Amino acid sequence: MVIYIKDIKGRYLAINRRMEEVLNLPHERIIGRTDADIIFDKGRYQEYKNSDDAVLSSKSMVVFEDVIPFEGKKQYFLVTKFPL
Repeated sequence: MVIYIKDIKGRYLAINRRMEEVLNLPHERIIGRTDADIIFDKGRYQEYKNSDDAVLSSKSMVVFEDVIPFEGKKQYFLVTKFPL
């Protein structure tokens, strides 16, 4: 399970170890940065940005499925985003 917290500008404030593993980046390369800084696939970045924007504008939960390549296999995630 990947867990993270972002501020309203999309900067990562906290992440768990699983997120470091999935992104193959250390904590220091993620905290304080946005998806635009760490995701090189611009299509994937735009999907994440759209879902973040939907949460902020609706002030409600958004749920979607995401597929991320990890360790040579497709990993399926059920993503749940909500405002704090």
